[in-house]
Amino acid sequence: MLYNIHYNVSACVVYLFIISMIIVRKGFSKLSNRLFFALVISGLLSAILDIISAYYISYPETTSRFVLDFWNYAFLLIHNLMSPLFLMYVVSLSDLHRRLKFWQWVAGLVPIACSVGALLVNPLTHAVFYYDEGSIYRHGSQFLVLYVVAYLYMVASVAVVVFFRKAIPLRKVVSVIVCVAFCFVPILIQMFTEHLLIENFFQSIGIMWMLFTLENDDEVTTRITGVYNRYAFLQDVERAIYTGIPLLILSVKIYNVNYSHSTFGVQFMNGVLKRMAEWLDYLVKGADCYDCTDGHFALVMYGDDREKMLDAAEQIRLRFDEEWVYQALSVAFPAQICLLEVPKEVSSIEQIMLMLDVPADENNGRSQIIPSNALHSYQREVVIEQKIQEALERKLFQVYYQPIVDTVTGKVTSAEALLRLRDEELGFIPPDEFIPIAERNGSILELGAFVISESCRFYAENRLDLLGIRYIEVNLSVVQCMNHRLPQTIQNILDGYHLPPQRINLEITESAAAGNKTALEETVRALNDLGFPISLDDYGTGYSNYSYMFSLPFSIVKVDKSILWNAMDNNNHPGADSAMILLENTIRMLRQMRYHVVVEGVETEAQRRLLAEIGCDYLQGFLFSRPLPGNQFIDFVRTFNAA
Repeated sequence: MLYNIHYNVSACVVYLFIISMIIVRKGFSKLSNRLFFALVISGLLSAILDIISAYYISYPETTSRFVLDFWNYAFLLIHNLMSPLFLMYVVSLSDLHRRLKFWQWVAGLVPIACSVGALLVNPLTHAVFYYDEGSIYRHGSQFLVLYVVAYLYMVASVAVVVFFRKAIPLRKVVSVIVCVAFCFVPILIQMFTEHLLIENFFQSIGIMWMLFTLENDDEVTTRITGVYNRYAFLQDVERAIYTGIPLLILSVKIYNVNYSHSTFGVQFMNGVLKRMAEWLDYLVKGADCYDCTDGHFALVMYGDDREKMLDAAEQIRLRFDEEWVYQALSVAFPAQICLLEVPKEVSSIEQIMLMLDVPADENNGRSQIIPSNALHSYQREVVIEQKIQEALERKLFQVYYQPIVDTVTGKVTSAEALLRLRDEELGFIPPDEFIPIAERNGSILELGAFVISESCRFYAENRLDLLGIRYIEVNLSVVQCMNHRLPQTIQNILDGYHLPPQRINLEITESAAAGNKTALEETVRALNDLGFPISLDDYGTGYSNYSYMFSLPFSIVKVDKSILWNAMDNNNHPGADSAMILLENTIRMLRQMRYHVVVEGVETEAQRRLLAEIGCDYLQGFLFSRPLPGNQFIDFVRTFNAA
């Protein structure tokens, strides 16, 4: 029988083209790259051996039986090894090989072991192939075993990409299925047309398809630094999270890389970044280096060898404190280094990218290794910032009211409006956490307007004046106090509810009063001219400066609870007597300066009696009530004032 070897010759050409492309791209860095290259080499050897074997089988009368068997066995062994090799390649795409146990590897090799076993005993059984009386090559009854085994591995390959499709990009899933189809169909054809040797050619086409779809390094590497890019980082980390593989991620962030670009020039910085990437790429054996843009690099190692990565972190710290030399220019680029454990410390790609993108805080021009919890705090800030915006859009903020009691009458005469935020996921978010964030991103202006508007609405609709409530105290943030439009904004809100300005007492914290004095004075005086009473809040927290008390028109001073608590500490600490003197004299001094005095943090009857004795005007604290929602506050005031 004469065999058509033209398809095999074409397959050799295709495989040689693929090999040249791989060598040019230098794509051997990952296991999947190496397995793909092994698959290509196997395909090339299979095509060459098939040509040689077919030639000798076509002319059996001029060839010895040993030569016939040698080349045929060589072809069948190499050709049948391609299907398990293909499965191993597909498994590596999903990183599943990192989770497989020894017995699973052994089980995966059982089918190919059956094929190899059948070939090894074939000289005795002649069940796979044999030569008839005319020395014509024939397939035996067990030749079908080779096809069945090949089909099993291809079906398993498709099953892997389908099962782990969430961990593998869709185009890669499609590419594997297309390649299997290229291999599957010609096998069926060749089973019934033995002389038409098309199997290797179609396999080469399928593998070339994979070269341009699965092994395209251009889309996963950074042109400037030559290491894996941000897209590859996202893919690899997300795949590891999905398949449950532990990771260690060592992030390296250069300080002020954008400033360095403008200072030293793009060409210099590109050269330095390339040298950094090359150094990092060879630093840790078994770790992959990624350029995540803007001077942010990441080393990713599978497993849990934390000590190895901590040692690498120290080496990076020392190296990045030294100078990098490029084009006769030497510059040091200090970096911030942090080790993250996945999934122990972070468990989602969103959390990881959030931490990776945290701007690096400079450390006096020196590199530093920071703990991962430092990034967790930033992550929470970002999340809370998102929750603030969501709460503003969905109107989820609530205003609570804490009663303030007149020391002389024992009645509730005013209340402090306090903003509250409860999120479905995070639960209660305290004001001292979300207020500073709102001040930094500017949303505090909208929050402040909401609290004032809600307090006015609450006062007007419930006629709080009839309950003996003279005013509601509303806190102003530092940012609000710097806004020259604030007085008119508040006045417009009050006009909308037909309330006089005396019904809203505006509180300014001592820390706000201590800075930006000129802008603050302008705002406070404008508010006071409109008739708003002004209070100084948190007096005694460490910013005390009497100059602003002389220049600003405060009518009420709220003494911080820390002074009261230190003065009446039940543990009788050494400074308790001094704290008591401070409390008594502070209240007397403020009264003599004609301020009304409110003391916060009143929690015991003994505290109430003491403050009444030394002349405090108003009391606020848990002894009377915690902050309450509007309807509960009204019920409380009615009951409390009726007693």
